[in-house]
This record gives sequence, C-alpha cells and structure tokens, in this order.
Amino acid sequence: MDDMLHRLLLSCFCCLILPMSAIAQGKEVRYREIGVTMAAPKGYDAMPIPRTKNVLKLVYVRRDEQSGTTLTLSLYRTAVKPGVSGVDDSFLANVLKAKATGKTKKFKSLGEYKRLRYPFERNGRRGYLFSYVGGDYAYFLVGESPSALFDSNSSAWNRTADELRIHPPARDDRKRAELELKYGRSRHSDKERRIQANLSLVEGWHAFDSEEYIYLLHGDDTQAWKEFDGQLSGVRRYLTEHVLSHRNQEPEDVGVVRLCQSRQEYLDYGGQGWTAGYFSPSEDELVLYDPGDVGAMLGVLRHESFHQYIYAALGGISPHIWFDEGYAELMASARVEGQRLTGFNPMPHHLQILSQMLGEDGKGLEPLDVFLHLSQKDFYAAPNEYYAQAWIWLEFLMNSHYGQRSSRGEDFIKSYVRHIREEWKKRVEASSSGGALHTGTLVEVREFALFKALKHFDLKAAEPAFLRFVKERIAVETK
Repeated sequence: MDDMLHRLLLSCFCCLILPMSAIAQGKEVRYREIGVTMAAPKGYDAMPIPRTKNVLKLVYVRRDEQSGTTLTLSLYRTAVKPGVSGVDDSFLANVLKAKATGKTKKFKSLGEYKRLRYPFERNGRRGYLFSYVGGDYAYFLVGESPSALFDSNSSAWNRTADELRIHPPARDDRKRAELELKYGRSRHSDKERRIQANLSLVEGWHAFDSEEYIYLLHGDDTQAWKEFDGQLSGVRRYLTEHVLSHRNQEPEDVGVVRLCQSRQEYLDYGGQGWTAGYFSPSEDELVLYDPGDVGAMLGVLRHESFHQYIYAALGGISPHIWFDEGYAELMASARVEGQRLTGFNPMPHHLQILSQMLGEDGKGLEPLDVFLHLSQKDFYAAPNEYYAQAWIWLEFLMNSHYGQRSSRGEDFIKSYVRHIREEWKKRVEASSSGGALHTGTLVEVREFALFKALKHFDLKAAEPAFLRFVKERIAVETK
C-alpha cells in the first residue's frame, strides 16, 4: 500500500538511550542532545520513535490494566524564530490536531522560556499540553489519556512538567563514534542506516546485524532474529534470481526489521488492529509482533519482506497493486529451509474465495486486461477477491506449466520490473533538472512498464490457460 507523497518525504533523527534505572525509579535523566533534564515517569515504558517523527523526541507509554487503554507522555521540540507568536496554538492545531478545552494557565517563566498549560481533547481522549517557548526552540510536553483516567493522572503530568529543566542542546558523539568504529571494521552494507537504527534504541531493545538486514528486538529472546534471517535470506535469494534481470540490481539498502514484544506495543508503535505486521516505506522498517503462532508470524514476515525488497529494488516506489500484493502472498506461501526457498504451500483461504468467485452465483475472475490496471483504491474495494486473484495469478506465472514453459512467466515479470526501475530512474533524473514528481508520475511509470512487458507476453492466450489452472488448483486442493 503506498502513498506517493508520503513515501517521497523521508527524514530521520536519532533519540537517546533511556536507562532502565531511570524508568523504574523515576530519577532525573539529562538528555544532552535534546536539551532537557526530566524525571522519567514511574510506571511508563520508553518507546522507540519512528524515523520521520523529527519533532518528537521522547515517548513513554503506560497501559491501564483495568480498561486495557494506554496513557502517554511525550516530549516534542521544534525550532522557532525569535519574535514569532502563536507557536503554542499552531502546535496544538497542526501537530496534535486537538482542540483546546478550558482555560489556558500561565506559569512562572523558566529562564527565557515562557510556560503555558493547555487542556485539550481529541478522539475521546483528554490531556495537557505544557509549552515552553523561548530561545531557539519550543518544547512541548504532552500528557494524554482516555477521558475517564484524566483526573487521576493529570497531577503526575503537572509534577513532571514543573520539574522539567531546559539547557542548551549539546551533541554527544561518543555513542556514534563507537558505532562508526564498529561498522568501519565490518563488511556490512548501508553502515549509516545501521548506525541510525542503533542510535534509535531505547532500554530493553537490542540490535543484531546480518549481511542484508538489521533486526531490532524488544525482549529477552535475542536468538529470534536468526530464524528471521534464515527466512528472509531464502526469500531474498529467490527474488534476486526470479524477479531481477541482473544481480547488480539487488537493493543495497539494509532491511530494518523490528519485532515488538507484544500486540499492544505493536499497536502503540503504529500497527493497525487488523494486521500482524506492516512495511512502512517512509520509516524504512518492517514491523511485526509474535501473535502466538510462529508459522503465521513467519508468513507475515515473508509477505512484508517482499514489499520492503521490491520498494528498494525499484528505487523507492511500489509496483502495480496486483504485483505488490500478489507476489507478497506468493512469498507468504513459500517454504524456506536452510536459507533456501524449497517450494510453495497452497493457500486454502484464497482457494475458497476463488471457488466462490467461480461458483454458480459468483462474479467470476476479473478479466486480466482490467485486473492488471486496477488502482489501489479499486483493489481494496474488494480485497478478499483481489488478493486471492493476485496470488493465483503470480502462482500461475511463476509455477504453472504454462508460465514455466520457455520461462515466459518469469520473463514477463523481469521485463515489467526492469522497465519500472529504468523509467522511474529517468523521471527522478529529469526532476533534478526541473521536472516535477507527483502521484500521477508513478501511475505513468507503472503503466509504461506494463505496456512494455505485455508486448512480449500473449495475454489473450494466457487468460484461458490461467482460468484452467485456477479450476485445477481448486479441484485438487479442496477435495
């Protein structure tokens, strides 16, 4: 799933490592690079911060066991120009996207920083925004909870805000220097991204490097990444051989994989409730958690790893939705043993949907000349049917007798990927000379690549063969 403008606007930042003793005891911690000293809140856990949240510096989360809801305390910092007014109101409206409720309270200034407190509401939650505006920066401490828990927690936020101290930010290069020395001695690719990933860690998180990936794990199971790496190495080898025209087109970017400790932490970090994993191009991370079913988790891992791989291989864009989701589902069905992809398993839930589509009351498969041009919006309008057809279409191209004959299925895929990659590169180079990149550009690039690939692939002859293949698979797998 892609949002063109969102994916093009990438930024990064580093946050400091938070000592566990500070969380447990509520001791004051001096954050040199941020420019604040504050007491880490008792009962809250430090959370990693997504790369693109460049004004968000610290996040703590506390989970209320009775209600199952979360409370958060976050610290933001933005640069401000001297004499600019309305910084507080702008932050409340544009960053928090919240509405002020009640009276604003003014406190004694903290040195050159003017202090205000705003009560606010958003999405059924209430909170306090504590602002510190002055000098080169504005700092915002935000405590937020479900409305029912606001009164019992607001006093703790007030204490934290009252005890917060501000000092000139001072870069601490010690940790970076250690990491630069470590990676300078290694053969790992994309060393700067690996350094950034290490610098983003908070207490309880660990980083582990492999040749093509860096794994960020929360918890005590520090061996889990090895099984992940075996799976992803097998997928990556297969894709390099069967999707790319040449090995030198393989992504040079390190793949960042984050395993959250629980479903709640996954949701707190940005996961959606109906998912068990996702790839975020803007954050440059594959994020997942263990739902208690190792097989299902590894399937999600392989699925999302395709999105991560193809996005990097194409130079920072995604292909047509049928290809992106269809090939991802093909990888989810893969069997990987000893870092080798050894075969593919049937996907009963997709076959059941396909059987219904081809049944007496079903609408049938989408004609290929329509299906291959579906927009993301149209695809997700009927996700069950289109995911199933995308998977079986890629299964047909890569694994059927028709697709494997003279490698025509693989040749079609490689031609399509090569033309997307080359055309996008041309558009990016043209943009550096004054050309414009916009959402329509990506649509044009995709359609151009599909047109070129179909010139050497007989779609009319393939369609009846595809329908026979689908019916045969349904008959065999649903007996």
